[in-house]
Amino acid sequence: MVTADGYRLAKRSVTLPVPAESEADVLIPAQSLRIMAKVCEGPVQLMVPAEKAQVYVRAGDTMVVSQKIEGQYVDYQRIIPRVWNTRAVFDVGEMVEAVRLAALFSDDKFYRIALHLEPSSETAGRIAVSATSAQMGSHDSEIVAKVEGSGLRFKLNALYLRDALNALPDGEAVFEVTAATCPVVLKPANSDDLLHVIMPLSYEHYDMEAVA
Repeated sequence: MVTADGYRLAKRSVTLPVPAESEADVLIPAQSLRIMAKVCEGPVQLMVPAEKAQVYVRAGDTMVVSQKIEGQYVDYQRIIPRVWNTRAVFDVGEMVEAVRLAALFSDDKFYRIALHLEPSSETAGRIAVSATSAQMGSHDSEIVAKVEGSGLRFKLNALYLRDALNALPDGEAVFEVTAATCPVVLKPANSDDLLHVIMPLSYEHYDMEAVA
């Protein structure tokens, strides 16, 4: 399952308890998915009739019907970076707290915060998180991280980063970055089933679909 806007992308893969009868690519409105998540409990069955313009989700006695969106989805595989120059492994809970505090000092328009991935040959590396606003002043914090590659500093929207972090399981997660102006990959340290891509704020008007 993949969703994206002009600034971020999320991809989630799950293993089906029962193999699907056939493959299908379908576009479903985000509002329909939110309704499904609210009203459906327990195991669900997704039905995508090829000859119809609807998809059906059944959970027990509940049935949700949604219109399909016609057309082709953006080639999201081209958006996801395949290589990195800097990689940092960190604790999700510690990063959530650091981002929460920095967001309080970020500018009002883009909630801009800076992250500095700093490797160290002698001790553990670190991720420095900072923000500055004319009204609130500045904030700096850091967390311990295992950083590979060269040091790198980039800026992200704190709310986008918070949303992505909150979707991750507890434990360790990974930043993978090629350059300060390139998409940032965020995912669990030991799994590729969940992945987020966030555009840096130096490109706040950048459209992900332009690279597909």
